[in-house]
Amino acid sequence: MITHRRSLSPLVGASVIIAFAACPVVALASDAWWNAAWPYRREITLESFQPSGLPGEDIAVVTMPTAGKTLKDASDIRVVTPGGRLRRHRVLMTGPGDVVQVAFAVQANLRRYFVYYGNPSPGSSEPLEIRRGLLMEAWPRPAGPVKTFKQVENLFLKTGHPIGRQFRSRIFLGHNPFGRDFNVASKFTGYLICPKPGRYTFCTSSTHASYLLIDDEVVVSNGGYHRAYGDTRAQGAIELSAGLHKLTVYHVSDPKKLIIVAAWQPPGGKRIWPIPAGAFAKVIYTECGPMTSYGQGLAIDFLQTHEGESFIAGRHYQRYNFRALQVGPVGQSIAWNWDFGDGQTARGDEVQHVFLADGLYKVKLAARTSAGLLDRTNRIAVSRCWDQVTMEGLDSVTRQGEIIATYNFDRLNVAGMVHAVEIFALADMPEGILAVGEAFVKRKKARAQAVSVVMSEYTKVLLSRGQVVAAVNALTKAETISANATVRAGMLIKAGRIKLDEMSDHEGAMEFFKLAQERYLPLVGAVGIRDARIGMGDVYFAKGDYKKALAAYQIARNAPGLDNPARVAVRRGSFARYVEDYLRRGLHAAAEEELSKWEHDIPADKLVGYSALLRGQMLAGSQRHKEAAVTLMQAVKVNPASTYSPDLLMLAAECYRAESMHPESRASLQMIVDKYPESSLAEQASKQLSR
Repeated sequence: MITHRRSLSPLVGASVIIAFAACPVVALASDAWWNAAWPYRREITLESFQPSGLPGEDIAVVTMPTAGKTLKDASDIRVVTPGGRLRRHRVLMTGPGDVVQVAFAVQANLRRYFVYYGNPSPGSSEPLEIRRGLLMEAWPRPAGPVKTFKQVENLFLKTGHPIGRQFRSRIFLGHNPFGRDFNVASKFTGYLICPKPGRYTFCTSSTHASYLLIDDEVVVSNGGYHRAYGDTRAQGAIELSAGLHKLTVYHVSDPKKLIIVAAWQPPGGKRIWPIPAGAFAKVIYTECGPMTSYGQGLAIDFLQTHEGESFIAGRHYQRYNFRALQVGPVGQSIAWNWDFGDGQTARGDEVQHVFLADGLYKVKLAARTSAGLLDRTNRIAVSRCWDQVTMEGLDSVTRQGEIIATYNFDRLNVAGMVHAVEIFALADMPEGILAVGEAFVKRKKARAQAVSVVMSEYTKVLLSRGQVVAAVNALTKAETISANATVRAGMLIKAGRIKLDEMSDHEGAMEFFKLAQERYLPLVGAVGIRDARIGMGDVYFAKGDYKKALAAYQIARNAPGLDNPARVAVRRGSFARYVEDYLRRGLHAAAEEELSKWEHDIPADKLVGYSALLRGQMLAGSQRHKEAAVTLMQAVKVNPASTYSPDLLMLAAECYRAESMHPESRASLQMIVDKYPESSLAEQASKQLSR
């Protein structure tokens, strides 16, 4: 069995393009069934064919789904003419999934053929000698020297099971078409049409060893371990007659990169160029019709094509198009139902689907017809289309997000939920995030990373819409999903933060923080529960209780690594300088992020007043004046003895004034005059009050 890592994606230079009108009705072939021992067949039609007149048989290639009805090695494949004559063939690859690629000898002036399969005891068949096109075969590279052709030839004798086999248009590769780049030993066998007799010069450039043979004679020796040169130093010449000549290239690639180029200069040519696709004898690429069964007059079938790929959050996602086919008069109005094998379903004769993970999926099409309930199943191998990795034109995150938004998330696995949320977040599709989040919190268990990712995005959307109660409820449900104690504690702590920061529910917030500490302190230790203790301090801060807030912050302690007073002083100074610089440059978002780090690493600094003053400046600079005023007044309330209190009150007065809250502004100024008469700001406050 020859496998390669692709499904019915187009092959570069050897595409099998399957294009039917939307859900066509295919007439049943009138040709008699060749042999009842082969219960399945597909019709093959060559759109156009002119015999080449070259030595050997002309070749056609077809890629077709099998519905899992072939033998594992596809030895049951037979290619037959409508008149019942067998044609020699060769199976180029099978799988992964239910797919097979077959090359077969075509008969002059005959355009229609049938591929039969499904016989469990098929016996042997006459092999096809391919003398057309350019066939590439690849294997994992065996160990061994590659300095001479004899060494490379011996190395290829040690190759095991191929990783892929397919026709190429030319030898001009910078990637491995059968998967990720790795140690590859590849062999190209092509048939050149030399336009005239004379002296032909050939050249190769490759990562590590490559050898080029013409009619089994070594012409270019490019052995050893080396990079791919940008010149024609590895070349050789040979006298050739006009007509068909066999070209063979052996290549043993670099462990990390596959690069191989074969070039030539025909007689009279001015320079050496890569051998063009038109220099090789033509191979005919054709289409397959729907699958029919012996004795069954009506059927449904489907074909799929790889349509696109996206690269989102460090992962690739594949988009496929699926088309339904009718075989015979199965009815005019049919409800087509798809099951993609990943928990998702769809309806319609043609649908698009994005798979959220690579793998082998059992895709099923079912329909109730005049012949009753019919169905067809194919295993689809979803992976990157490796021949397109260097091409431009990735799907946009929005394009794939719109398809994924139609999914039933209750039936999606947890990993798929994480991927969907990441896609929706990047595509700015909050409705999709809400749908995933609602399904996610119904789960009984999920990995810690999944809980963290999904709940972070889900609660963010809920809060942006003012659904604070829903956010708290979702977090309390999420606490039970993960087996990880740190994540479970984190859900309760986040619920407490929402109670405190969004709802000003001090008692409700304290309940969550205490609950997190009681349940998980024995499991995660002081560091794991630190945010709960900071939250308790923040509740006391909001209440204006300086002593209890300080005690809670001291129990929480500074961030790990900040237990030395000298280190704390350096870190505090660094935070202050960064925030001051960001504010001078108007980088308010960066200032806010740095302030949050500061108050998290050294929580007791919240009580000093300077970080609160900088936060007030940041909020005012962001035109969030009311929020700034509340923050500043809260800092004064919890520590009225702070040396920064007059500055906090003056800035609060300015923020209230910006919101036309003049009584509150005057009250702030009056506090400076009454409580801080020794401050240099008292006189300024008095003048403003007298206006």
